[in-house]
Amino acid sequence: MEVKNILEYEKYDFLSENEKRFIVAFSDELAKIGYANDGIQDYVVFGKYKIEYYKAGVKTKKVIARIYIRDGDEKIAARWGGNGLGIVLRLYFTNIDKHRTYIEDAPDFIKTPFIDSHSVCRGCKGKCNRRKLYMIDNKSYVKCTDSAFMFIEPNINDVLEYVTLLTKFYPMKQA
Repeated sequence: MEVKNILEYEKYDFLSENEKRFIVAFSDELAKIGYANDGIQDYVVFGKYKIEYYKAGVKTKKVIARIYIRDGDEKIAARWGGNGLGIVLRLYFTNIDKHRTYIEDAPDFIKTPFIDSHSVCRGCKGKCNRRKLYMIDNKSYVKCTDSAFMFIEPNINDVLEYVTLLTKFYPMKQA
């Protein structure tokens, strides 16, 4: 069942119409470039529900993006701020330095998760081997892979910017 139809269920009524429109538009734009999702799944870490996006038609699903759907949970609100409601777009990146110029020139809402203090690596007592190390504007950054690159309450008007960012990191293969 398509995400658009699932969002009509009463249990998602806590989402605003703009949030629902963002989810549908983002899902549709990713589908146009060959990415799929398995609908809305239950989740517990960053929200009550999630939608995972991956390359369609491949055996191993490598998730490139998630939308977390938050329902006002107090623990989530305490960790991420605000009232814990709404959506969070999380994008997954590797080889960030390869795309440094694009990020440096990107609009602030795209650039911010790469340079803000959210998800700064705390070292995990020296045991972490999954850090993201890169440079933006001649400054070094080390982010925690487990919670980096979150776009809190993304705007429907910016859907194409998010998709363009993803295509920089995951270019379409030429047939």
